[in-house]
Amino acid sequence: MYKINELRKMPREELLSLLSSERADLMKLRIQLKSGVTNSDNINNYRNKRKLIARIKTILKELELINK
Repeated sequence: MYKINELRKMPREELLSLLSSERADLMKLRIQLKSGVTNSDNINNYRNKRKLIARIKTILKELELINK
């Protein structure tokens, strides 16, 4: 799990690539949860992925507003 300060130090391109890979991982977890192949680790991992994606999107929005 990335901390917010670690994410803020990353360049925009790296954040975008991380965002796309995390979205792909989230889709895989979503499929596992819907198919019934779940355990408590998958549920916690799903929540953490969603939070990480939200953090990344927030930082990208901050960068966009700063550069205007």
